[in-house]
Amino acid sequence: MLSPINEKVVMETLEKILSEEHFKELEDLDPMLAMAVISLIEDGIRIYHRKLTLLHLEEMDDYYSEL
Repeated sequence: MLSPINEKVVMETLEKILSEEHFKELEDLDPMLAMAVISLIEDGIRIYHRKLTLLHLEEMDDYYSEL
């Protein structure tokens, strides 16, 4: 069974990134770029989960088509 995205873990991950010194330096230099980085990370998490879901559905389809 496919487990859903654990939003608490995602938020903890993003908070960890936001607290990193390199990110703070980037945010000071270019706040728009810093927010774009966070947006890319969020999109990456969504894409990864979508791909896992599609893979799981394909596996289910293959399993049930063999029955």
